Amino acid sequence: MPPIITRGRPYSFLLFLLLANLSLLLPAANPLRVAGALLLLGMLPGWLWASRLIPIPSLIGRTVTAAGLSYTFSALIILLLHYLPGPIPAWQAIIALDALALLPMLVSRVSMPWPASPLSLRAAAPLVLIILIALFLRGANLHYSEFQGDESLAMITAAEAIEGHDDALFLRSKGPSEVLVPMALWRLTGTISEPIARLPFTAASLFGILTLYLIGLSIGGQRAGWLAAGFFAFNGFMVAFGRIVQYQALVVWFSALSFLMMLYWRDHKQPRFALLSGLFLGTGLLAHYDAILVLPAVGWLLIAPWPLKITTSHTEATTALPPTNIDPTITQPAAPSSTFDLKAIFLAAIAFVFAFSLPVLLFYLPFVLDPQANRTGDYVGGRIGNELRNNLPDFFHFNTFYSSFYYIAFTGLLILGLIIALSWRSRWQRTIALILAAMSLAVVFKPDLLATEALDLSVIPFALLLLTAAVAAPRLSALIIWLAVPFLGYNFVVALGLTHIYTIVPAWSILAALGWLTLTHHLSISPKPHLSKNQPDSIDNSGSRVISTRWRGEIPSISRSTRTSVGISRSFVARNDITSRNLGPGQHILADGLLFILLTLSTLFFWNAFVRHDVEYWQDYPNGHMALFWTPYDSPPAAGFFGFAHRAGWKAIGSLIDDGSLAGDYSSNEEPDVTTWYTRGAPRACDPQPEFYFLADDLVDLVDTPTDVINDRYDHVGSVTLPNQKQMRIMQQRPATLTLDPDEPKLARAFDQTATPAAFARSARGSQPIAADFGSAAFGPLVRLIGYDLDTRRAYPGGRIPVTLYWQTLATFPTGYQIFTHLESEAGPVAQSDGVPVCWTYPTDTWRPGQIIADQHALTLAPEIEPGQYPLTIGLYLPDTFERLDRLDAANNPAGTSLTLTTVEIRRQN
Repeated sequence: MPPIITRGRPYSFLLFLLLANLSLLLPAANPLRVAGALLLLGMLPGWLWASRLIPIPSLIGRTVTAAGLSYTFSALIILLLHYLPGPIPAWQAIIALDALALLPMLVSRVSMPWPASPLSLRAAAPLVLIILIALFLRGANLHYSEFQGDESLAMITAAEAIEGHDDALFLRSKGPSEVLVPMALWRLTGTISEPIARLPFTAASLFGILTLYLIGLSIGGQRAGWLAAGFFAFNGFMVAFGRIVQYQALVVWFSALSFLMMLYWRDHKQPRFALLSGLFLGTGLLAHYDAILVLPAVGWLLIAPWPLKITTSHTEATTALPPTNIDPTITQPAAPSSTFDLKAIFLAAIAFVFAFSLPVLLFYLPFVLDPQANRTGDYVGGRIGNELRNNLPDFFHFNTFYSSFYYIAFTGLLILGLIIALSWRSRWQRTIALILAAMSLAVVFKPDLLATEALDLSVIPFALLLLTAAVAAPRLSALIIWLAVPFLGYNFVVALGLTHIYTIVPAWSILAALGWLTLTHHLSISPKPHLSKNQPDSIDNSGSRVISTRWRGEIPSISRSTRTSVGISRSFVARNDITSRNLGPGQHILADGLLFILLTLSTLFFWNAFVRHDVEYWQDYPNGHMALFWTPYDSPPAAGFFGFAHRAGWKAIGSLIDDGSLAGDYSSNEEPDVTTWYTRGAPRACDPQPEFYFLADDLVDLVDTPTDVINDRYDHVGSVTLPNQKQMRIMQQRPATLTLDPDEPKLARAFDQTATPAAFARSARGSQPIAADFGSAAFGPLVRLIGYDLDTRRAYPGGRIPVTLYWQTLATFPTGYQIFTHLESEAGPVAQSDGVPVCWTYPTDTWRPGQIIADQHALTLAPEIEPGQYPLTIGLYLPDTFERLDRLDAANNPAGTSLTLTTVEIRRQN
């Protein structure tokens, strides 16, 4: 946005807001409409709040703050609209977002100043390069990969919430933000596709890079900022999670924002920063419980008792920011002080808790009162476990697979070196650190070294090593805590951490950056490191200078232009501005050359893993793995694959089902979460003889299929062929009636053009509505039938009749009932399908009132069945006693224990 928006008359802002609203009048999924929707959701609602009410005179700082506020506002608005009865209209969301965007104009007419001296091209070049490459790695071919299972579940939930299913968000075991964000975008764009749904998460990933830059800048200066941003941007988890509809990009970004705002509070002692810190952490917790892992670090920043008054060897380093025309209600940065300001801490804590509670209570208060909370608690408890363990082999396997061995080894050694350097000042600390580092490396190479049958103590050397570093360098203790909590938790406590180790990446990246700066300072040709006059040099036994003293409060000289260009965090920059300017020419070239090599290798690795699709890294492993990248592992991890290139051809299948070409139930070698999205809820068979089998070459999660049955009883009637020549084979039960030659690109476009929320939300899709003479079609009254599907094409001796029942729950079931579906004769059932609903996966005592359930059954007809008319009856019964649930008439009086849906004619096979 141009600076004119800060001068009392925000004409440019109003123009952008108007254009964003007008773009929503364009056809569904039009690129300009998508761009306008993204602006309206991800930047405009928070822009004036950041520019008028929050003293951040930095373009990057203001941008990430505005984006964070916009995501927060958008998620909370959609959540509140979801709580209202019925579907969510687009106009309500638009009005609410516009109102929030314009509200600051009524509160303040003066904006915060822009930087007096913007970043020079030389200073900005590394960050610009990082962002451009990161944008390519996250955005290129974003349309290629189909949704994975978790993405499909999030999008199905979004569709149902938009269409007014009150229970949609509460049926999940995770936070709602990964649903709320695509909900908002989908409602504004009209239709959805994979790249459109993923764009907000890609943007969040890029904002996360800028946020890490600001944290590194605040702690260590410009070079630390772009190094932290680079190590973060070129981490494989961050690339992967920037390419999918999942919570991880939101968790990392909002955790980092919370940490950054608390850093700003330490500099300025203004409660509004603590309020923002709490608000962003609460928003992160709406994405996933993982966000809470940053709380100890943020809390330590709030209460840390180290002196805030710092010594300096240069008078300019402690001067205040130059006078500006700041709103008189905004104070200048707080002067450094050696006192422990309890009042400031108390006010900040109140602001933090208040803001944190707003988004958290808005969702989690009704959630904990819901029965789903108990099931979620059981799920989370099962993931955590109840004993110490050693997950380090998985940690290194995942990191090597996602980021390459070179990245994890390089950054890991930098962090280990930093921790040792921080402890080098004292002989005892140095000795302890070296012993603990050696023990930690030993556990890495021999995971069972400290494990017994009764107890695994592998955590001890790592925990003590991190504790030693935190004690030795109190100014870095918040960063060390930020790393330690998820690192120790997921590697030594949680039973099934899998890719949740992504939570270490922000702190890992910053500490790796500081480790690199420490290393390059050791290589300095300067005869004496720049230290405070009040801080003695620290020299080891060999006479080499030790850089750890730089983290204890001394300040190198720093220019006024640099301080004003970075904006708010003057004191942190002044304390810790470490650069490689003391390196000699050859050493400087070597240092930058090593970074450039790592950048090149990482870019090549990620292009191969995430962007390239003629050969697919994960799907075609090990053929998809480039020989240049050595790995100690022969195969991928057992589970936990996100963001990698994959495509099976499911959109073509969905379009063929939608136009009636593929009529009938199906099964597949792909997991139901994926197929439910792309078939738009078409019935997936419980038995091994559906009408169709869809067999994909590319698979997210393999489901076993009966190969012998398929070979004996099915014909190949068509294939969906992809650009890389992989296929989706369509198999039809004999005698086959189809011959298909699908045009995959055309069918994929047709699928996207009809991808409205109503097409995916569960509903009474039954082609056979319940007749009036059925009465209420209620049982109990606990549940009622609201529709059914019946396929009688193979209603002949030896054939099969699929039936899908659509139930709506009226009240909570006191116990689990099973459902029977019978084809009756005078002598009793001639065909039946009885059992737990939804293929034995969804017991009735877990159903929620108001919920709609699609329950699949199949009646297998014996070869000797006589042709004729047979009533189709259904009902519910207790499995232990076979006692049936009463059916009620229109007056809610008992009217038997079964419901006859229709009469099925069994005919002779032609």
